[in-house]
Amino acid sequence: MMKKVGIMTWFQYHNYGTALQVTALSETVRKLGYEPLVIDYSAKNKLPATLYDENLFHKYKNKIYKRIRMRNFISEEREQKFIDFYQQHLTFTKRCSLLSELEDLNQELDAFICGSDQIWAPSCFDSHYFLDFVSDNYKKIAYAPSVGLPVIADKDIQRQIRKLTRNFGFLSTREESGSVMISKLSGRKVETVLDPTLLLNSKQWHEISGYVEIDEKVPYLLVYMLGRNEQQWKRIYQIAKQKNLQVKIIPVFLSDLKREGCLKNSIGAIEFLSYIKNADYICTDSFHGMAFSINFHKEFTVFERFKEKDKLNQNSRIYHLLKKLNLENRLFHRQEDMKMLSDKIDYIQVEKIREMLKKESLHYLKNALELATQHQTDKKKHIQSDYSLCCGCGACEVVCPCDAIQIKMNQDGFYQASIDNQVCISCGRCRKVCPYIVRNDNQDIADAKLYAFKSKSAEVLSKSSSGGAAFHIASMLSEKGYAVAGCTFDVSSQTAKHIIIAPHRTETLSKLQGSKYMQSNFSEITEQLYRSDVPIVIFGTPCQIAGMRNLLKNRENVLFVDLICHGVPSYHLYEKYQAYLKEKGFDTENLTIKFRDKQFGWRERYIYSGDLNHSQSVYQDKDMYFLAFEHGFCYSHSCYECPYRDKSCADIRLGDYWGKRFEKDKTGVSEVVIMTEKGAEIIKELQNSGVAAVSEQDILDYITVQQMQNGREPVFWHSYVANLSNPDMKLEDITQYYIMPFQRRKKFRQAILKMIRR
Repeated sequence: MMKKVGIMTWFQYHNYGTALQVTALSETVRKLGYEPLVIDYSAKNKLPATLYDENLFHKYKNKIYKRIRMRNFISEEREQKFIDFYQQHLTFTKRCSLLSELEDLNQELDAFICGSDQIWAPSCFDSHYFLDFVSDNYKKIAYAPSVGLPVIADKDIQRQIRKLTRNFGFLSTREESGSVMISKLSGRKVETVLDPTLLLNSKQWHEISGYVEIDEKVPYLLVYMLGRNEQQWKRIYQIAKQKNLQVKIIPVFLSDLKREGCLKNSIGAIEFLSYIKNADYICTDSFHGMAFSINFHKEFTVFERFKEKDKLNQNSRIYHLLKKLNLENRLFHRQEDMKMLSDKIDYIQVEKIREMLKKESLHYLKNALELATQHQTDKKKHIQSDYSLCCGCGACEVVCPCDAIQIKMNQDGFYQASIDNQVCISCGRCRKVCPYIVRNDNQDIADAKLYAFKSKSAEVLSKSSSGGAAFHIASMLSEKGYAVAGCTFDVSSQTAKHIIIAPHRTETLSKLQGSKYMQSNFSEITEQLYRSDVPIVIFGTPCQIAGMRNLLKNRENVLFVDLICHGVPSYHLYEKYQAYLKEKGFDTENLTIKFRDKQFGWRERYIYSGDLNHSQSVYQDKDMYFLAFEHGFCYSHSCYECPYRDKSCADIRLGDYWGKRFEKDKTGVSEVVIMTEKGAEIIKELQNSGVAAVSEQDILDYITVQQMQNGREPVFWHSYVANLSNPDMKLEDITQYYIMPFQRRKKFRQAILKMIRR
């Protein structure tokens, strides 16, 4: 059976170089005797938070009313041509949006390649393009990824790239500058190989383009420019006039449509190849525009897209290829370089050099694939084999027959499964209950029904974070003989933990009221839930409820209720917060925390801290714990890869009814999302009981306001969490360094939006 190789690279941007490099790499892998599968992953839209870009923000803030974004030329017909091209030439894996979905591929693929293009550029850093989801390092192959930039300025990105590149079985980049940079960081030898588009010759590209001809009856100069340097455009028209050629422009920006000679027809990847191979001369500032000029043996001039001192300078890739092929005279610097127009390129010599480089590159790739696909590892069959995420729900701990798993707080301040490999018997039972591995019971929020819920009891509202829905669900079921499992803040241990309240004990349900902005030790009750057959309602975060659904899936007398969750911060943050309060005179061994103090209203969020002698209630933007929670920079790794943002395994989901509908409400309204018939029966019964005002609403109220996608883990996560656990660091200093730059940016954006709305 042909071995399968996953290719992790950019393909979704629908530009010509991106589409053709992934096609070339896929075709090369196929010709080497493997089945290539492009991993269907798109980088998250939101860039990861970095401290480095704070300077860029301040640089541009005075130009807020200027349009600094270039508007790209896009048409539906052009986009469809790219889609058709991919369907014809590429085979994709299943769609992978989450780390857990990428980690599933470890069981399906024999080796992995992170491919060409600037997937390693620090300006758009994404650790998944460094194959961080591959469990066997020897199966990781880097083929011609590009760093793109001359330096990696951000120290946190440097640290991450250092760690990630050390884990590769086979390591290469596309440019010598990138190889030198990665070599210094990783301490390893890094090969420099050809861009995959140069591994195929003109005949092979003819076959891929299907010999599509274009209807151009006059000699023409083709232009493909990614920059907007008007001086360079003047030179291009001069060259065309000197050579007596018509100008044909492949548009990149909407403004290009106004230029003389711009092509108005939609140009896909095939048409791009056809226009190049039929051109009489080519002007470009694109690496792949230059590469295909060489592939089709065309005379060309290449321009520098970036200025030399530009921190985002990407010219190195062009310099490198020109130097390798002795074509440096094709680079336009100044007017004197126009003499290149009379110099013909000696493609016989160019091809000799390229064939030598191609042979070396193919030898590297062939050797890497052979060794990677043959490599065997003896791995235990448990939740951490191929998978890395954990929420500490404890489902795995309960089903393990040999007590090899314990839920412990790890060094980063999160409850997580710890496995004794010496004791593990590889039965795989833990994998069948893990909410990050088994995700079959998910229901889409978009298909659910939404209700607004507001208790008619002033006392219930005062103690609840929003409208009291959780309390009334628990109270009603408790009276019917259900036990209630939920989260409480334990003053003695100063932690959040789950407890079980026996049926008919409604007077003690107040212990569970209110939000706890910290990770609950859920595993304390997991064994009890598993062994008991008493009817029970379980409240928890979506991942905890998913774990319990997997564990108790055959139980009919369980109601699952999950709570809208943005993430859980490290306990090191709370420890720092305790130290901060202790300096202010609080007795932190007897501290009571209310993370949503409603004495000043529902929407104005305050956090209450109190002991026997002191108390304070601090506004959200002034409280350092709340600020850190709100920005979400020290959540658990699993929170940034949550499978339950837009899905749920629960019968009911609860949260605050944010948005405009109840913006004038002062005491709180709950959002109740009904996922199952069992959940629908509960809300109907509560509605008929008259304890609350309950009304059905449009599910769009949830979708448009609540978080439906994961945020990006900040690149400084490791240093931030390390400083939180450093006894010599004060919370005030940590907050000032990591949080306040982003808080100032947030306030500035809010101020601008306010001005615009006037």
